[in-house]
Amino acid sequence: MELQERIEFIEKHPSKLIEFRIIDGVNRGLVTHTIEPKLDKLDENRLLGVKTYSPAQMEKMHRDEYVIPGDKFKLEQGATIDLSTTKGKVTWEWVKHYIPDIIAVDKFQTSNTVGGCFFYIHIEDVETDANIKKLNVKADALSLVVNSSPDDLRKRAKLLGLNLENAKTDKIREILLERADMAPSEVITVYKDPIMIVKLNLLEAIEKGIVTIDRESGIYFFGTQIIGTNEKTTMQFLADVANKKIYEAIVKSTNKE
Repeated sequence: MELQERIEFIEKHPSKLIEFRIIDGVNRGLVTHTIEPKLDKLDENRLLGVKTYSPAQMEKMHRDEYVIPGDKFKLEQGATIDLSTTKGKVTWEWVKHYIPDIIAVDKFQTSNTVGGCFFYIHIEDVETDANIKKLNVKADALSLVVNSSPDDLRKRAKLLGLNLENAKTDKIREILLERADMAPSEVITVYKDPIMIVKLNLLEAIEKGIVTIDRESGIYFFGTQIIGTNEKTTMQFLADVANKKIYEAIVKSTNKE
């Protein structure tokens, strides 16, 4: 999750608790940094992220409701800002102007050391949730390969651009399982994306000579009819509902061969 995404997530999250932690590989007991509101470069009488009130107005307000020059926030391991409180909201509005100057993207970033700080914004369970989602995608891809018939395996391998026509079924399954582990989204696409069915039928039609490709121009033909200028335009043509009869005719002719 990128830094801006973390900020937006925090501000919308029900818990509203911002926690700062020190990035990995740093002595957490030694690193602290105190920050205070930044001056606006366009207006030296204004502090970034701070609402301006007159002395008379501030006299009627609670101290948590406003910020004055000299107010500080100490960044250290476990420091928090609670956005469910007035003080937390007011503090966050000026503290976030230090992002991304001294706040890292995540706990693994080691290049952000401005001001001697090594902090990142921790979001409880976000990293875990992201990992679970990735694992679920991988599990889905692996399951699709495991449950495929021998014929289906060959077709999916073909869609992935793998020439495994002469390979044994177990070898094809092994190769596809490796691909599912390394690039699960690619495998899921060749199984679930409707356009992949069109591509598969097109490849089989080409193999059987039902669809031909002019060597010089690269134009795709079904008989004497032009159906595309390259693979992409041909797939788009065949996927178009307006060309349904032509597509069905190609599939029927292919399956007769």
